[in-house]
Amino acid sequence: MRPAALALPLLLLACRRDPAPPVAAPATPPTVVAPSPPSPLAPADPRRLRDLLRPESRRELDAASIPLLLPRDERMVAVAVVTAGPRWVAASIPLADLTVSIHGNANRHDPPPGEVLRHASTLRGVPATVSRNELIRVATWEENGVAWSLEVECSNRPDLDARCVQEDYLRALAASLVEVRP
Repeated sequence: MRPAALALPLLLLACRRDPAPPVAAPATPPTVVAPSPPSPLAPADPRRLRDLLRPESRRELDAASIPLLLPRDERMVAVAVVTAGPRWVAASIPLADLTVSIHGNANRHDPPPGEVLRHASTLRGVPATVSRNELIRVATWEENGVAWSLEVECSNRPDLDARCVQEDYLRALAASLVEVRP
């Protein structure tokens, strides 16, 4: 075969152009999913909520020196993982698309001289701070001598899940919390 005969197919390959990919239509922004918040009016029996806890969690609660705030939603309580230590108690509630964390700490520390803690909101009838950190909704407040933190973390598209984009779900969940004693 002659060198010119080899050069022609190589030249044709080098000059070949693939068709341009089709231009995608601009995507419309998806809408925020808004599940209904928990009902703060649902009746709740703290003893029943305690009994719904897994045995390991019930043992942790029984060893706690302070009561725990748990949601009225029995489905949430049934999967809660409770831990406790000296003067603190916590619950982690893992759901399919959401994790709720509740922490109570009775170790009180006064702020440094001249520093005043100012809450910009209220929850459960007391001053509170409601914020968002890395798409995790957070509420903090003090109730009956215990500093509380409530967090809601959405696992599937938190930027589109109203429970993490807006604060309504967090507020309704905080309002639904019931004090469960050891």
